[in-house]
Amino acid sequence: MSICRRGSFSLVFVSFFIMAFAALSFAEADGKQLWQSKCSTCHSPNLVKRHKNYPVADWMKTIDRMKSAGLQITDGEQKAVAEYLNANIK
Repeated sequence: MSICRRGSFSLVFVSFFIMAFAALSFAEADGKQLWQSKCSTCHSPNLVKRHKNYPVADWMKTIDRMKSAGLQITDGEQKAVAEYLNANIK
C-alpha cells in the first residue's frame, strides 16, 4: 500500500470516529434538552432518580404511559429521551 493510500485510509478512519463521537454527544444533548422541555415540567429530577438503572425498554414503556396521558413526543424523540435517561440517571 502506498504512503498516499495509507494516509487517505487513516484520514477516513479518524474522520469516522470523530463523526461517531460527535453524533453520540449530540444525541445525549438532544435527549437532555427533550427531557427538560417535555418531561421536567411535570417530573422533578428527584422523581426520575427513583428509577435509576432502568433499561431503555423500561423508559420507553414509561414514556408510552405519558403519551397515553397526553404527552406529545415523536418516536425518535422518545428514543432519545429513553437513551439519555438510561445513560445518565444512575
